Amino acid sequence: MEAKLKREHIDCCCLVYTGTQNREETAESVVPDTMPDVARVVDTSTAIYLRSKTIQDAKILVEGNIQATVLYLAEGDETLYRLDMATGCSFSFDGDGLEEDDFLVALLHINTADVRLLNPRKLLLRADVTGSVSVYRRDGLEYSVQPEEGEPLQMLALEKTIHYVSSVQEKTFVIAEEFSIPPARPALSCLLRYRAGAAVEDTKQVGEKVILQGTAWLEILYAAGEGGAPIRETFTTGFSQILDAPAEQGGFQSVTLMQTSCYVEPLPGAYGANSVSLEMHLTAQSVCRGQREIRYMADAYSTRWACTVETVPTGMVSACRNVTLRETARELLETPEAVGEPVACYADVGTPVREDGCVRVPVCVHAMYMTDRGAASCAVRRLNMELPFDMPDSAVCEMGEAVCHDPYLSAAAGGLELRLPLEVRVTICDMEKLNFVRSVELDTDTPAVGSGAPSLVVVRGGGNSVWTLAKKYCSTPALIEAANPGASFSGGLLLIPRAR
Repeated sequence: MEAKLKREHIDCCCLVYTGTQNREETAESVVPDTMPDVARVVDTSTAIYLRSKTIQDAKILVEGNIQATVLYLAEGDETLYRLDMATGCSFSFDGDGLEEDDFLVALLHINTADVRLLNPRKLLLRADVTGSVSVYRRDGLEYSVQPEEGEPLQMLALEKTIHYVSSVQEKTFVIAEEFSIPPARPALSCLLRYRAGAAVEDTKQVGEKVILQGTAWLEILYAAGEGGAPIRETFTTGFSQILDAPAEQGGFQSVTLMQTSCYVEPLPGAYGANSVSLEMHLTAQSVCRGQREIRYMADAYSTRWACTVETVPTGMVSACRNVTLRETARELLETPEAVGEPVACYADVGTPVREDGCVRVPVCVHAMYMTDRGAASCAVRRLNMELPFDMPDSAVCEMGEAVCHDPYLSAAAGGLELRLPLEVRVTICDMEKLNFVRSVELDTDTPAVGSGAPSLVVVRGGGNSVWTLAKKYCSTPALIEAANPGASFSGGLLLIPRAR
């Protein structure tokens, strides 16, 4: 017969699918009739926006929009012209057994992008894009805690702190702000390009709410009038958002932000635009982890009857921690012409990949500058940055997004001196295998020991635990400890009385 066991249940989510794809997206664009022919492309800045993500018929479909801003020069003209290009991108993943109400976390990322001149009136955009997805399903963790009252079982109970995914949340929100150009700077006459983003810097749980706090940033490049170097200006603003979450989760979250659209417009003033408005639409995708102390049955036996114990080895996260990896690249970007003045620098940072002893991140650096004859130009360099990273073999890691903060650019002999600080946030989860008792089958026709078995045996401990000795000789830990007060279990003789 099957022994009755008391069980406990934890509501949680399990990861049922992950996938990553790379693809190249291309698009052609014709220069509008109102703009001059393209003589030379100076630089291309790109952004990607999440448009939709769905699970249908066991397939995952993620779609996005790629927006590109091209700065170019016309023949015999040192004025920078702006041309906007756009194209869509889509990723399809086959996931057997996926259900439409599973939780889907999606991330789109541009690794590199460039624009090539096909002819003076036509341009070709090429973008290398990565799509990553993770799918979670509402599930439960069930484990036995003890036998029901009256069941003739001895139980090995262990205690452990476990971490588990308690919920997967999503929230869309908007960051809207106006930024003033400092009075000491010239007024804006033409917005050449902008780049914007946001990052979560802190999470805090209060009751059943999780508060996200972070910083949004905006970088603009603008012309102040006829001629002269473009002017770069940066702005930041704080933001906070509230998400619902289970009260017991423990306050550990992994949050990714995906932009769904972004709009930046100059606001006219008395002498040109002296401020800009930012409207950034985002989706916060939060994987929340719970933490709980559990006491569970790890083993059992009967001193009366023979029994069969079925255990389930279950991999559990015993600890979680965030680690931030940092590295700074220092490079000389060679330029074909002497540098007169650095203008702006940014980096397209690719998807981090963990390799032996390090995390490798592809980076494409765009460094805009004015030559010594007053013409706008740009140096582009592709780097493979390595950040040292060692992790225990028993652990697993979740790579966050790689971020480049405030690259520094200065003129140097032969080109531009670049200092590029890179940061990658990694979540490390220590894994441990726990054996949960699923069932105990008692054979009431077969005694635990034969009729001729002695009621008392003398053995050497040999480093065995009290539990191991009690189970082997049909005793109990309490009987052994009572029969051997103060005895050492590392190798001395022990009296093992049989339970009756």
